[in-house]
Amino acid sequence: MAVITTKGLIGRVTDVTPFTARVALLTDLSRSGHVSAVVQGEESRVFGVIDAYDFDTGYLLFQKIPAEAPIREGQVVVTSGLGGVFPRGLVIGTVVAVEPGDNGLTQRAYVKPAADFAYLDEVFVVERKDAVSPEANAATGHKEVRREGGRAL
Repeated sequence: MAVITTKGLIGRVTDVTPFTARVALLTDLSRSGHVSAVVQGEESRVFGVIDAYDFDTGYLLFQKIPAEAPIREGQVVVTSGLGGVFPRGLVIGTVVAVEPGDNGLTQRAYVKPAADFAYLDEVFVVERKDAVSPEANAATGHKEVRREGGRAL
């Protein structure tokens, strides 16, 4: 489940007890994996992954962006809904710089987080709902999840 503030995404729930929850912050992506992301509002959707945090600059690294993708400073980056962890459309931050990736086939963007990680007084847990097809359960005994555009059917 995603964890957000009123300004943006801060991480995901990794462990739950009856009275508490442990959250892996975006500043510690080594523990929580990566976040599938997309540039918001673009006609040609620009996908990539947020997979690191630079403690020196305070920026998230948005990587694996195709080299020909149109990405520029000031664009807003949101969760893509791919990967099954984060729902689509949660604000991550704003692009502050773009440079070629290490291999020349991709680009890397630096994203200023929308949320302030130094001040996390109140947070919200966003549950991603998955609908299970009753027909699939009856026929196969397995759970089948159907999605359309990040929304469970």
